[in-house]
Amino acid sequence: TARLNGTYVHVGSASIDLNVAPYSVNPGDDITTAMQTALNYIATNYLNGGEIYFSKPGQYLVNGAQQTGTAQGYSYSGQILIPAVSLATSRPVRIRGAIPSSSGGQTTGAPNGTVFLSNATSGYVFDIIPGFTEFGCPWTGIMPIFEDIVIRNAIDNPTAGGLNLLCTQRMRLNRVSIDTPNSFVAPSTGTKEALVMPQIYNNGDVTVRDTNIRGYPIGVRLGEHGVF
Repeated sequence: TARLNGTYVHVGSASIDLNVAPYSVNPGDDITTAMQTALNYIATNYLNGGEIYFSKPGQYLVNGAQQTGTAQGYSYSGQILIPAVSLATSRPVRIRGAIPSSSGGQTTGAPNGTVFLSNATSGYVFDIIPGFTEFGCPWTGIMPIFEDIVIRNAIDNPTAGGLNLLCTQRMRLNRVSIDTPNSFVAPSTGTKEALVMPQIYNNGDVTVRDTNIRGYPIGVRLGEHGVF
């Protein structure tokens, strides 16, 4: 342990299986609260970050209300929020499934692996609370890493966005799908993106690999230093 701002924190990293106690979620459950609690716990207690994973493949619901507010001049809106962490305590947090994911489709079968099925009609499934400003922009010190995950909006022609990583200096996607159930329905109503990349002046550790995006009116909002 180490003392940080008057609080003792773990120097090592966390590995949290959301399928076991104390979280104990199962396929079919709403994971909004459990995921937020685990993210906040790592951000508060582990200087080297950690991971949140699902040892049981299956479809999990994200049915929580949009959490909205303003921090560092940035207005956030997400069912799940990447926490605010300072520049001095930057750390990675990985969210992953236990097996490789496959998005599937209405003509090719159901998705496989770990699927987050969101009912969002506004905002994003994931957004960020920034903790500091640098270069005139708001940031969090958390580096989100998503691996072997399908993030799916339950509504075709979605009016909500998927993964908003605008306010992180670092991010990584490996084997991720961001889509809708019937991806061949031409989206025409929504104005939000499946994926928002980190804004300009990011750190440059920004990589998107083996990622599939379908069914959104805007696929990707580009930033700077992205490696695809």
